[in-house]
Amino acid sequence: MIIDVNKQDLSALYDKAKEKYKECINNKENEFLQKEVGASLKSVMSKEKSIKIVFSPEFTGKYLVEICLALSDKDDSLLGEYMYVENEKGDIIDDSLVFW
Repeated sequence: MIIDVNKQDLSALYDKAKEKYKECINNKENEFLQKEVGASLKSVMSKEKSIKIVFSPEFTGKYLVEICLALSDKDDSLLGEYMYVENEKGDIIDDSLVFW
């Protein structure tokens, strides 16, 4: 299988992950995260970290795209990661937000 990816495709994936991250931190159910981080979630900066395409031998022709954002404070200290996962059709499969 060949997947043709260009810079605009990668930018679009990162933009989608950043939008989903904003939705995640602005979700009322996730207000508890503010206490865990110890800083304003809106001041946390997201940076493009990696995009991985994951194939499984069980599902021929199907794959997952994992878009990872590094999360840091204004001093560029790493605070955590946000990962957005979608399938080959662009449907959201999962996302995760981890602060350390």
